Amino acid sequence: MWETSDFADAPNRSHTTVFIVVIVAFVFLLAKLWFLQVIQGADLRKTSERQQIRDQRMAAPRGIIRDRSGELLTQNRPSYNLFFRPAQITSSRRLEVLEAASAEWGFDLDVAKRRLAASRGWQPIKIKTDISREEVARIETRGMVFGPNFPFEIEAESMRVYPLGSIGAHLLGYCDEIDAGRLELPEYADYRPGDLVGKTGIEEFYEKDLAGVYGHRRVEVNARGTAIREFETERGEPGRNLVLNVDKLLMETAHEALGEGAGSVVALDPRTGAVLAAVSTPGFKPEIFSRPIPHDLWNGFLSNKKTPLLNKFISGMYPPGSTFKLVTALAGLESGAIHPKDVVYCPGKWHFGGRDFRCHNAQGHGYVNLHTAIVHSCDVYFYKMGFQMGIGVIAEYARALGFGDLTGIDVVGEKGGVVPDRKWKSETQKERWLPGDTLNVSDRPGVSQGNSSTDRFGVCRRRQRGTLYRPRVVDRIEDSAGAVVRDIEPEVLRELPVSKKNLQFLSRAFFGVVHDPGGTGGRGRISGVHTAGKTGTSQVRGIKKVRLHVSQVPYEARDHALFAAYAPYENPEILVTAVVEHSGHGGVVAAPVAAQVMRAWFRAKGRRDVDKPVALGKKTRGTDGLLAAKEKVQTLSPSRPGLLRARQPIRGLAL
Repeated sequence: MWETSDFADAPNRSHTTVFIVVIVAFVFLLAKLWFLQVIQGADLRKTSERQQIRDQRMAAPRGIIRDRSGELLTQNRPSYNLFFRPAQITSSRRLEVLEAASAEWGFDLDVAKRRLAASRGWQPIKIKTDISREEVARIETRGMVFGPNFPFEIEAESMRVYPLGSIGAHLLGYCDEIDAGRLELPEYADYRPGDLVGKTGIEEFYEKDLAGVYGHRRVEVNARGTAIREFETERGEPGRNLVLNVDKLLMETAHEALGEGAGSVVALDPRTGAVLAAVSTPGFKPEIFSRPIPHDLWNGFLSNKKTPLLNKFISGMYPPGSTFKLVTALAGLESGAIHPKDVVYCPGKWHFGGRDFRCHNAQGHGYVNLHTAIVHSCDVYFYKMGFQMGIGVIAEYARALGFGDLTGIDVVGEKGGVVPDRKWKSETQKERWLPGDTLNVSDRPGVSQGNSSTDRFGVCRRRQRGTLYRPRVVDRIEDSAGAVVRDIEPEVLRELPVSKKNLQFLSRAFFGVVHDPGGTGGRGRISGVHTAGKTGTSQVRGIKKVRLHVSQVPYEARDHALFAAYAPYENPEILVTAVVEHSGHGGVVAAPVAAQVMRAWFRAKGRRDVDKPVALGKKTRGTDGLLAAKEKVQTLSPSRPGLLRARQPIRGLAL
């Protein structure tokens, strides 16, 4: 039998145990509260605030770009983008969460990881662009289930649209997500990974004007992460608008004239330097850069031999071909090395230094003076004249005319050219200058001496009758209400160091290029409007003894076609330079392109007669008024071998 005394103290021992447990639990609770409030209080307070209060950025509409007539060249449309907020979760779980979300919502995980690594830790990063409304609904539903710590959010943003499509891609540029290099620069301190920023063209040059200023708002969210109250808002500032000098119709015409070929067209107003059109072909759709580009599309761009991503009117480096004859002519006239009546006999080539320097006309031009040498683009004449002057004089005047310099156009990506001379060849090729190099430069700088090149704007601008203006794409900058913020005034870069008399002489010769019988630029004529210009064939390889048709030559070995022209001849109001890559002769291929653009310009100004057909003159052996009369004598100039000067009239000179 159990004794009652055996259980007498049991209740007391049980109470003691319970009391000790309660005391220990209470002490532990106090310690935990102390730890949470004192040690982790600040961090937990911030976490709680993040769960209740969220900072949201309000997109600022990007400024609009219009042409000279008010036609829209860019537009903005609403877009929804998915952002990841890394501050909502611990750093150890961020990659895990991104991987799961990528599998469910289909964004590029590698891109998201790179942006996360480039972010400042607390910044939201864009992980998917321009998502559909169905995707928006699915993501928001998942957020309601997940709660206030849901690390994803959707922001509304404007997406750039380009009505001109590929026509204006190189001039306008495009918007792309900001890269890591720019994020490190002070001027991009307000940007975050995934933000769109202007790249290339006008979009990049005027980024600070077009971008505007983002707004911010603070909202309170409930346990499901839904905004329930907005209590602080800072409105953003829309970007400024740009009004261009460019004419949309002229852009479309230039693009149509170039067709499927690779090349460029530039049109300027010679009185102010205003850029009326600037087109590079082939182009691309600018919108494709607003989101990650598929690898196959990018590789297609890189492998395309017509280089669609290259802005050819400011970065295309071509030898200037026979358009450089104007430099040799001006250098000779200004230095006194050339007289307009100097006559040279062209049999189709000049044997010099053990080799034949060939003229583009294999049969030769006969007796030519400076005027007819320009009109018929006689290579032999300029070979001999250049040899008489020497490279020093030619290079000096080339630089004085602005060749090799940047024009300062308000488009990102311009490259300067090269003016070859003794110093240049010594420094770059470690070789001495040879007399044959002078012949190549004086006539048609190109493949023979290696790296001579010039900008397409430069060739065009040098027809501006003594004054060079900085090319201006933008005419004025306006605020979102249409008030003018800044006018971009014409800027004179330099006055050409040439006499009015010599400029007038060259101008008459350029008129003859288009209108004289046999002039190389006859296809640049326009009915009812006097045009003037100069053709050029930018050689990819030297002139061979056996001439092949362009269709018989591999694409990469074909010459580039150039034509620079202005109209009206009496009082120029438009200058056009056309370059068609690997297409043949300038007068055959490029001249019609320039003529089509000029025709559109005058048609828009009410000149309906420009559409009438124009008859081309018959090709003749090189003659002008002096030599066609056959009443001039040519006497050999003893100081300049091969050079003839008209001095006394004689009878019966056979040409």
